[in-house]
Amino acid sequence: MRISPPRIRLLVKEGLLRPAYPGRGHLSKHLTLYGKDINTFLAQLSHDECHQYAESTDLISVWRIGKQWLRGDENFLHLITALTRGELKAAGRDPNQFGIRALLLHRLEFRAWFDHLHAEQELMSIPDAARFLHIDDCTIYHFVQAGLLALDEHRLYRFGKHIPGLRRATLVDLQRQYLWGEGLAQATGIDRLHAAANLIHQGAKPVAGPWIHKHCCYVFRKEDILNATAGPRLETSVSGTTAEAPPTA
Repeated sequence: MRISPPRIRLLVKEGLLRPAYPGRGHLSKHLTLYGKDINTFLAQLSHDECHQYAESTDLISVWRIGKQWLRGDENFLHLITALTRGELKAAGRDPNQFGIRALLLHRLEFRAWFDHLHAEQELMSIPDAARFLHIDDCTIYHFVQAGLLALDEHRLYRFGKHIPGLRRATLVDLQRQYLWGEGLAQATGIDRLHAAANLIHQGAKPVAGPWIHKHCCYVFRKEDILNATAGPRLETSVSGTTAEAPPTA
């Protein structure tokens, strides 16, 4: 099949490939497969129906997709599952490769599927994440450096290169737990320039900041703000507000 033993075990674990002795599990020291089951699996990927073509600007091999676009076991499974379900169809076979890695896909079809995959995974680029939070790109990196945001291990492929991404769920969690910038002003009823200083004076400790990039920015936990102020109006405002950054100069 021209894939690594761990990948074969992964296919067995996920039920995509049938082992000769199912009762022994995919983690057994010696994993045995029948040749007929391997052929059946490859046939599901249209392996036997493909003609030989050279990789070109119109066709891309599964091997190259795995190397340049879809690294990691999770993405490998997404690709194989899409092939078995017919969401992606093999257009040919690279004569210089063998097994799964030799399969050729139409580049345009793969790109459409790839973009849809990342939309489903809700993996966002740094600029998209900044727009989602109403802040600038530099502040996103400040959040990452402060440990408030974690870049996802999967990387987006944009503009011909791999770039870091952020999960939408991660951004939503940030908004749910923290306030900064205009969000502080809305929650406290104090203007944006003095809200942070007022909270610090009342005993609320910022978890990050200040960052100076067209503006100063402290970040506070909503829970700490409530504990420091213990104001009923603040509690209502904090629970209903969304985090926004102050406008840039």
